[in-house]
Parts: sequence; C-alpha cells; structure tokens
Amino acid sequence: MKLSPVARRIASYLVDAPYTLHDLVAILIKLDGVPSDEAPALLRDALRELATQSLIEWSFEPDWGNAPSIRPTQFGPDTFMEDWNRCTAKQSLVPGVPDADHPTLFVDRSSNLRFLWRRKGGESVGA
Repeated sequence: MKLSPVARRIASYLVDAPYTLHDLVAILIKLDGVPSDEAPALLRDALRELATQSLIEWSFEPDWGNAPSIRPTQFGPDTFMEDWNRCTAKQSLVPGVPDADHPTLFVDRSSNLRFLWRRKGGESVGA
C-alpha cells in the first residue's frame, strides 16, 4: 500500500490518538511547518486518501461537546468528502476549538491502520 508523504504523516499521528480536524490542521501548521493557507487542502487530500484505503474512521461533530456526534454507516472517500464539506460549508478550516459555528470531524485510526502499523513498524507503512 503506497501513501503520499502527507497521508503517511497524518497516519503517524492518528495511530497514537484520535484528533479533530482542527487539531490536525494546527499540527500541520505548527509542527510540520505547512503554510496556513495550504494546510486545509493538504489535510483534506491526505484524509481522503486514508479513507480510500480504509485506514481511518470518524464521526461528524456538529457542535463539539454540546451535541451528539454522528457516525457514518460506512467509511469511504465519498462519505468522507460529504462530512468534510459539512465542516467547511460556512468557512475554511482553521486551528481552534470546534463549536456550532465551526463543526469538525473526530478522526481515529481504523483497525486496518493499527494492524498495518504494528506489522510494518510505523514509518514503513505506505513507503
């Protein structure tokens, strides 16, 4: 399984813990040095790639901490894009705390990613 460098980097974060989209875009900007105007598109493409490979799961969070999350019945690239668009319909994704005006996805590794990471020893996944 071949992954792009950004998808591999995002997978390395998700294998340890779940994150919101807002957390992940902040990580790309602050830790990886990605320009803030490029980070949302890179994150979207990387997560879509991981969804295509069945390496992530997520729930839509319409109002983080104040409303029930909505988990899709299937996890694939089309469903991911539908949920991504729900998060970015009002405005572009920026670092910060999600809320009703800034919905997010809570993204976690799938059992496939956990299995591959253990089997291949982390950094070799997707190489």
